[in-house]
Amino acid sequence: MIRLSLFISLLLTSVAVLADVQINIRGNVYIPPCTINNGQNIVVDFGNINPEHVDNSRGEVTKTISISCPYKSGSLWIKVTGNTMGGGQNNVLATNITHFGIALYQGKGMSTPLTLGNGSGNGYRVTAGLDTARSTF
Repeated sequence: MIRLSLFISLLLTSVAVLADVQINIRGNVYIPPCTINNGQNIVVDFGNINPEHVDNSRGEVTKTISISCPYKSGSLWIKVTGNTMGGGQNNVLATNITHFGIALYQGKGMSTPLTLGNGSGNGYRVTAGLDTARSTF
């Protein structure tokens, strides 16, 4: 009877011993992308534009786009890719009509260009036109 009690006592004591164990965990932190315009194509209808209004703000169309970001931290960045018209203006999207492009701007008006291209990989920081969950371009 004494042996049995001693054996059980030693067994229970060995379970109570603590030891430092190093655990390595590896993985990638993934920030989910924002959903733009509820995942739908963005359609901008210019209607009929008088050729005399092509090179001024009378042909301007403002489009408000919904943006849903499940995780947001810091500034909003946007990347719009496509061929530019050239001529030093990196916010003019080329069209299928020779010498005819669409100038893109942030916010209302034509004071803040929306630069096309990859920028730093995430595009370019949005600096105008933000309104809680929507942006105006």
